[in-house]
Formats: sequence, structure tokens, C-alpha cells
Amino acid sequence: MVKVVSSLIFFIFLSFPTQAEELDGVIVPLTFNVATYYTQVALNGIVGTYLVDTGAGRTIVSHKIFQALSELGELRLVGKIAGHQANGELLKGTRYRVQHMHIGNCYMEEMVIAYFPDIDQNILGMSSLEEAAPFVFDPGNDRLILTNCDKYSTFPSPSSNLKP
Repeated sequence: MVKVVSSLIFFIFLSFPTQAEELDGVIVPLTFNVATYYTQVALNGIVGTYLVDTGAGRTIVSHKIFQALSELGELRLVGKIAGHQANGELLKGTRYRVQHMHIGNCYMEEMVIAYFPDIDQNILGMSSLEEAAPFVFDPGNDRLILTNCDKYSTFPSPSSNLKP
């Protein structure tokens, strides 16, 4: 009986995809730096480096990205938002809709982002990753695999609107 059960468990384990290679999607390269992963994201053509944070509920833009999108008239107000940082601090911000988002070569339309004046870092959070789900965060191979997006788009060239 034990042999039959263990064989059945082994068979079931082999029946389900367990490796990232088995997920058909867009491979997005990640850069590792000081215990965190980063990737390139473009919002309406404005390119920035984003911290990949599966603990963040929203995708958040820095003041630099927010300013560039505002100057181009590329933001549509959605509403106010409040959230807590990992340390418990309450932050207040605003949500906006952008027409296009590229996470690597993964293209999506009509995405909502957040701007918090007190956070000056770009963060790729779950609100965007869930739109591209199912996805695999594969730190062993420095990549994300995103499946629910247009796979035939190319990442935009860095915008001349952002100066270093």
C-alpha cells in the first residue's frame, strides 16, 4: 500500500509543470543588485529601471517618471490611493492610467500606476504582474516569464525626454 501511494504521489508530481521552461511566455531579463532585482519598464515610451517587488500591491513611479509623463500629457487620473510601506508608514498618493506598458518585450494596454510623492523609486508591483499572469519570477536565471501580454512587441528605445 505504501509503495502504491508513494508511486502515485511521484506520478502526480511529475504530471504538473514545475519548471519555468514549461511556461510559454515573454522572457524578461532581470538585473540583480544588492539583494534585489530590477528590470526595464516603459510607460507610454518613458523608460525607467524598476525594482521588482512582489510584496508591493501597486506599480509605483518615481518623481522623474511622473514628471516626464505629466509633461507629455500621458496620464489620466483614476483617483486617490493610500497605502502602507513595509515599516507601517501610511502614504497618500494618486492613481493614473497609462495607455501602454512594456515590461521588457511584454506589451500591455490601459495599465494603472500609482504616484506617491514620498517614494522616489520605480517599483514594479503586483498590480502589473497580475495583469501579465500567470508569471514566473525565476531568480535562479535572472528573469521573469510573463504570459498574458502581446509577445510580438519590441521594447521602446529610451526616451530622450529623460536626462540622466
